[in-house]
Amino acid sequence: MELQEIYDSINIQNLDLVYLYSKENLSSGINNFFSEQMMSYYPAICFEIDIEGELSFLSHNDSVHLYKGENHELYELAYLAGNKSRFSSDSRFSVQEFEALYRTWIDNSRNGIMGHEILVYKEEEDIIGFLTVKVNGTESAKIGLISTKKDHQGKGIGSKLMEKLFHLLKSKNITKVFVDTQLENNQAIKFYKNLGFRINKIDHLFHLWIE
Repeated sequence: MELQEIYDSINIQNLDLVYLYSKENLSSGINNFFSEQMMSYYPAICFEIDIEGELSFLSHNDSVHLYKGENHELYELAYLAGNKSRFSSDSRFSVQEFEALYRTWIDNSRNGIMGHEILVYKEEEDIIGFLTVKVNGTESAKIGLISTKKDHQGKGIGSKLMEKLFHLLKSKNITKVFVDTQLENNQAIKFYKNLGFRINKIDHLFHLWIE
């Protein structure tokens, strides 16, 4: 679809915000239809990893569990997961709207809409970190959210969650895992590369706000 068609379609539908995904950076063309104040550009990296072979780490970790508790107990960690997301970076989202979006993400991370399972890392009864995953068909899965409490970051908790996830997925004969992050999120990029993820593609995402 051409940009003119997209613009006309937006106006006809009377929308407030449109997410536009592209394989190319369309910034220069979009500027013909939207002012800088009404457009935000967020390039994102999609990583992938194959887990067909033997895993080099142990699967047994008493601190990581499939989550069976109440959704609201994970909301604060979800906000942390979105701290460097495009929804946090876009100043047109209020704090309330940002938090509502991530609460919905948690709520939909067990029903197949945005995920199927949630893994948590616990110390005694305190949830320190978590991740969500959605299984796609019979061969692949995609990680949605992952975060660790600020005062526990840098202690390998994220890696332990990922290790448990890989073993869980392998037990279901799922061999490929995907995860997205923003191109500017250097901490996340380093984390995934250290685990053996490789770049699958770069997507160009735009928030188009309608005046």
